[in-house]
Amino acid sequence: MGRAQNNNSKPKYRKNSSQSASAQKKEAAALSDEGAVTNSASSAASRIVEKIVIIAKLVTKTPLNIASGQTDDVLDSYILKNKDNEALIPGTSLAGALRARVTDAAVRKDIFGESGENDNQSIINISDVLLDKAATEYRDGIRIDGQTGIVEDGAKFDYEVLAAGASGELTLEFTIREDSRKNKPEDYYLTHAKEIAAMLEEGISLGAGTSKGLGLIAASSISLYRFCFTAHFKKWMKYLDGKLDCLKNWYSPVDSGKKHAVADFYVKMECALRGSLIVKAFDDDAKSSEQVANECNEQSANDGRTQVPARQMQNKTHYIIPGSSFKGALCARAEKILAAINKNLSAAARQKYLAAIKGFANKPDSKGQKSRLFVDEVLIAKEKLEPIEQTRNRIDRFTGGTIDGALFTVIAVWQKAADEPSIELKFGVKQCAEDEAGLMLCLIKDLWLGKLPLGGEKGVGRGVLQGIRAEIDYQGEQYIIGDGPDKAELDKREHLNAYVDALVKKLSAGGNDDVATEA
Repeated sequence: MGRAQNNNSKPKYRKNSSQSASAQKKEAAALSDEGAVTNSASSAASRIVEKIVIIAKLVTKTPLNIASGQTDDVLDSYILKNKDNEALIPGTSLAGALRARVTDAAVRKDIFGESGENDNQSIINISDVLLDKAATEYRDGIRIDGQTGIVEDGAKFDYEVLAAGASGELTLEFTIREDSRKNKPEDYYLTHAKEIAAMLEEGISLGAGTSKGLGLIAASSISLYRFCFTAHFKKWMKYLDGKLDCLKNWYSPVDSGKKHAVADFYVKMECALRGSLIVKAFDDDAKSSEQVANECNEQSANDGRTQVPARQMQNKTHYIIPGSSFKGALCARAEKILAAINKNLSAAARQKYLAAIKGFANKPDSKGQKSRLFVDEVLIAKEKLEPIEQTRNRIDRFTGGTIDGALFTVIAVWQKAADEPSIELKFGVKQCAEDEAGLMLCLIKDLWLGKLPLGGEKGVGRGVLQGIRAEIDYQGEQYIIGDGPDKAELDKREHLNAYVDALVKKLSAGGNDDVATEA
């Protein structure tokens, strides 16, 4: 596995994931001082004529979940590490994420290769990225029954993620041979190398849970070097010796920010917290809330009281609503909206309609589909909220009375300044149809009016929001929802209403289960 280089020192030789420094020296030895290939075993067609190298410092913008496949009695999944217990991003994961971002099939084949009868080898070599400042966090998740709205039996899972803020060095190396350049413009590969560099600067998502706000990484600095062996072979040798100061950087930073396709429905929504909020944190010692509760039961057995400490999930600077919790709330509410629009629509039809949006796993009779519904993790600045400890009695659902020995404590958070925006929600649907846009607007309305609470303990009024302002981007238009000067113009409101009408029409067509077959 390739090691990331320390930015404060220059390595004697550059390394990548599959080619050691000595191997690169041997490769270079096969070239004359001016770059002509002298190795008689190599044909003219396979002669290396150009190298393009991208060196980037990558930073994890959101928690990263690249699982190692390891499990034990504490966690169901651990992050990937090397033999020295260092967290890393494998080059294969980066290659897959970048390949998926290249939309032109011919370019994708030229750079990343293609398997099959007429397969061609990839020309790009991508290093593993060792990560510094790689703190870990623990998350837990559940699966909700779509019909009952309660947790499925045995559907709780706990997993480890890499916290945001970790960084490491990435090296991408393009090896262009004589036959690869045939019938292509001189700057063909340089142009597309710059496009890949721009993808890294803009940010790419990889690992598990990308539609739930996990796995976003971006380059904080990028250098791109081009070596034409007919003219720059000596510069290539200097590069191998770590002499980068004398090389030209062919890449200029772009000011693009994260972009969404025209067909994507994207909303950024500012909300205030009406009451309290709690998304129970996974214990710092990698213990689930259930395990903590069991330990507290044993400790308090003498006085007959059970104390279950539960606090709002957080990191050093922010309180967190994880993307999985936010996305789960949206999906559960979406099904209720569909049922309210057409009461004759069966549960199976509703789930089929939503499956086309939120994705589904592989089935015996069909391939799975990646979720088009995406959310960002919700980060709330700690200075805007105040944690308060509350002790309550657990209630027997059958008798309505308190349960003996079931006293428990939670530490929820309250907003300090009422009616001021403290929570920013970002979510949307990729390649969104107009009826699906209507469904998203219904979800925005329910969030705005406090009908879609987030987090836990909704039964006691936690997690209720109040909408302040929303920005919606869809089909080349931007819509702003709010009061005063932010209130949308009448014609744009009519556009939004048309999308809701499209949803009603879609679900009302035929009044039966057939309406979902086109979704």
